[in-house]
Amino acid sequence: MHRQAVFDGQHPAIIEPSLWDAVQEKLKSNRQGERSGVRAAQPSLLTGLVFDERGNRLTPSHAKKGARRYRYYVTGELLQGVREAAPDALRIPAQALEDTVVAALSGWLADETQLMQWIGKGSPSEVRRLLDGAGEAARQVLEAPADHLARWIEQVVVSADSLKIAVTASALWPRKERQESGQSPIQITVPVRLQRCGSAMRLIVKAPVALPRCTPDATLVALLARATDWFGRLTSGQAKSVEQIARNERVTNAYVIRVTHLAMLAPDIVQKILRGDHPPGLNAERLVHLVPLPVDWVEQRTLLGFDR
Repeated sequence: MHRQAVFDGQHPAIIEPSLWDAVQEKLKSNRQGERSGVRAAQPSLLTGLVFDERGNRLTPSHAKKGARRYRYYVTGELLQGVREAAPDALRIPAQALEDTVVAALSGWLADETQLMQWIGKGSPSEVRRLLDGAGEAARQVLEAPADHLARWIEQVVVSADSLKIAVTASALWPRKERQESGQSPIQITVPVRLQRCGSAMRLIVKAPVALPRCTPDATLVALLARATDWFGRLTSGQAKSVEQIARNERVTNAYVIRVTHLAMLAPDIVQKILRGDHPPGLNAERLVHLVPLPVDWVEQRTLLGFDR
């Protein structure tokens, strides 16, 4: 081509025009999913695993607004821009869907009571080995879902009122024992609600699935330790007054009083905080702000979100 004029080349075509056109069409169809691999900055963790209730695969897609990138899982018809022809097609925010799947899977792996019922009979050492392996897998899924999630998920089906997550239960066994385990996939059902918001959908989890923490919140644990220490000093007579502790710790009297109140927390709440098994929104700042807490332990659990 020269100055908008096309001239015949001086050598035979390197590839056939039909092959060139087919490759260009393939590249065009794959463009929306080009950043869905695990090496992408924001990988689409459920690529190839998500379907709607009619059996249509949901494909990773994205949109940009300014410098911000929004990821979705989209029914195929929407990639062709034909919303009118497919009014029930889905366009679900990817992060919300992935977070819900990660939370549900890690919660299942961390629930020893449920796992023991599913594992069934076995020697105590074997059951313990499987439970420990499941606990480690729960941690891995939370810390690095891009590396570990696909090992456990066979399929995710999105419907108007639930997510059905088919879990590869045999992955719980060591590789050499998997074929002998004879375990069929397990289905985890998460009640949800799909709410349309413009051209997209919001995924609302009806019964919130809290992400278990990998490690305890060090600041929160230190706060409880301080509360126990200061309460012990006051009740034993080691510290003669709140003012003395405040002066020694270089804090205000009011802060000492608020922190000392936390020594009255229900023992099970304290244990869960020490394990990191507490509501994600509960941190040291919020806990101090909620003082004085109810004396009744049931009311404490309700206020702090431990009864959900």
